[in-house]
Amino acid sequence: AELQQSAQIISQRLTLLHISAKVRVVGDHLAVTHAAALSRHTLAQVVQVGDAQVRRILQVQDEVPPDHTFAPRATTFATLATAMRAWPHQDCRPGLPSATPAHDYVGACDPADSQHFLLGSRSLVRRDFARAVAFTDNNVGLDGVLLTVTHAATAKARAITTSALLRPSPPNCAPPTGCDEVALTLDGVVLAQPRVIAPAPGRMLQFGVQRGSPPAHVLAAILNTPVLPSSFTLA
Repeated sequence: AELQQSAQIISQRLTLLHISAKVRVVGDHLAVTHAAALSRHTLAQVVQVGDAQVRRILQVQDEVPPDHTFAPRATTFATLATAMRAWPHQDCRPGLPSATPAHDYVGACDPADSQHFLLGSRSLVRRDFARAVAFTDNNVGLDGVLLTVTHAATAKARAITTSALLRPSPPNCAPPTGCDEVALTLDGVVLAQPRVIAPAPGRMLQFGVQRGSPPAHVLAAILNTPVLPSSFTLA
């Protein structure tokens, strides 16, 4: 049942990208028969689980600590005290991201595993997103997504962005007050980290995607479809 549900969601994502393809269940795998327009790289991006969240950035670490321990891409901490003890001694490594509970503090990395972020416990989660639209700003060479949150999540979005106002910028910020940036994560990886210069205007949040992230139109397709019930292997 989960594979069939995943096949339907992936088909929806490909349709939003205007790619003609057939997704079917073959044993305990999924098989995708597609046109030449769909590269293996794009397909690998489309089949991500799609668990997206928006969180405050509390601290950023660029260098590998000398006494680091390798951890999955997303590590969760039940309390800030636990996070502040453990997070500075952890680093990033390639591998499947882990699920990130909405109310835990999170240690996460960028797509290149070159920056390590400590993220706050208050978050916007997938059920808070109403719509995602890809955009390109040719004036500054920026691709990104414009997220519209639901009416019910408007106050939460404003609280997250307001709490980042007038905070120091990385690397001069630390818990508990944190930084002047918020993070958009996908499956435990930080894809965008915009600086907050004003509270969220109404229900809109704008994110420019970082190098190594899925292209904005692919990210929008993922955000406009349900989260996959689980990760899987393509046949």
